[in-house]
Amino acid sequence: MKNLIIILVVLAAVTLSGGVFWFMRQPKNLPGQEVKPSPVSEESQNLHEATVPPPTEEDVINLFFNLINEKRIDEALAMMSPAEGEDWRPYLEGFEKVNLLEVEKTEFGSFRVLLDVKMKSSSEQEPIPFFGYVDGQNTKFVNLEEENGTWKIKGIATGP
Repeated sequence: MKNLIIILVVLAAVTLSGGVFWFMRQPKNLPGQEVKPSPVSEESQNLHEATVPPPTEEDVINLFFNLINEKRIDEALAMMSPAEGEDWRPYLEGFEKVNLLEVEKTEFGSFRVLLDVKMKSSSEQEPIPFFGYVDGQNTKFVNLEEENGTWKIKGIATGP
């Protein structure tokens, strides 16, 4: 019974303090006083009209490898050109971890990426063991293509 009384007292105190807090947050207008909206600066208004820039090619590559590392393979596949797509599933699922260390555009238009990789042991049984990766640092080349205003991964290769 004593515990029930304590619970009821605490509940009443919390309810009362919430009401007091709500009351204190209400605007204090005196009778006949006009409430004027606060002025919005032109700079502040322009922020609302600003648009977010589209992701760069480097952003797309970074997101792609982050998705693979997070085991979000379906989302990574959605970032690939439809011509590539599902064929890459076993390849992407072969990574235990993959971290993008560097990305640099080459003179050929592809991107040289430096990856820190740990492959799943099961990928050793693939036709190309570990899909051509070694545990540790690997240099690969990512090719992109633009589709309907969006960058898509066209492929990953050992050379530009």
